[in-house]
Amino acid sequence: MKHTFTILTFVCALLCIPSIAHANKLYIIPADASGNIVRNADGDYPDKQALTESADEVYTINAVDLPSGKFAIYAYADDTQESTFYATASWAVSPIPPSYPSPLILAVTGSLITLAESGTYDIEFYSRNIEGISSHMLIATPTTPDMAHYPSQIYLVGENNDVVTLTGNPHEGIYYALVTPPATFKISYEPRVSEDAFIFGPAGGGNGNVPLNANESVAIAYATGTNATFTVQPSAIKAHTSHMVVNLAAGYILATTEIPTGIDKVITDGDKSMYYTLAGVPLRGEPDSSGVYLRVQGGSISKILIP
Repeated sequence: MKHTFTILTFVCALLCIPSIAHANKLYIIPADASGNIVRNADGDYPDKQALTESADEVYTINAVDLPSGKFAIYAYADDTQESTFYATASWAVSPIPPSYPSPLILAVTGSLITLAESGTYDIEFYSRNIEGISSHMLIATPTTPDMAHYPSQIYLVGENNDVVTLTGNPHEGIYYALVTPPATFKISYEPRVSEDAFIFGPAGGGNGNVPLNANESVAIAYATGTNATFTVQPSAIKAHTSHMVVNLAAGYILATTEIPTGIDKVITDGDKSMYYTLAGVPLRGEPDSSGVYLRVQGGSISKILIP
């Protein structure tokens, strides 16, 4: 897919390290199964794999095997014989989300980028120069269909940087929680939303406020309507809390005072069961301790008691 957005990242203050604008070679160095990168006696990295640069300065490499889910991004400049590494920005989500752009900064030798799962990935790196500031983004897309293709969590980010987290299943792209939402917010997979690259906005675009009425889903899409905000209406709030559902696979957000039901509003995976606490926190499997839980199965939600 074509990526036309940009992001400003914090630039490392190490003046001896060149930016990608001065480097003419870029490499992926997979970490081994123990999470280490190998360096030989000559100071080189024998496992490095070169990325190919396109005409618009996008670097790509396909089907990179990452046995530990960790790797390094290494750049080298022939003219100065200087090199640098890149790392996930200190404020950004790590492990980085699959299939979506992550911000990078210049880093020290041997810095590693971490994915949530080991496996094989197509990797894309691109850089832009905006008003004299270098910006760097990386996308790691799984090549195996059953690997995760969505972020591990979604953030509702308010105007005053108050953040509410919705956790979910990254293999399905469905996030649910019983929360007190910000008065108005944007939907992002990074806790910062100053740049368009992280935002899921109303599918119709626009710059205004989008009301979320009780039990009425609103269509959302990635990198659209990034200047718009959402507001949960009083009819969808009960005692200042609301059941919030964000479904990236189906492309909608839903606010309701009741436990959401309906196969098109909760889950699209047949008879597979998912379990949540009453607060809406998803479990990795079946409950293993006594208590009351929510079970989502076949398009409906029910309460179950584990004695």
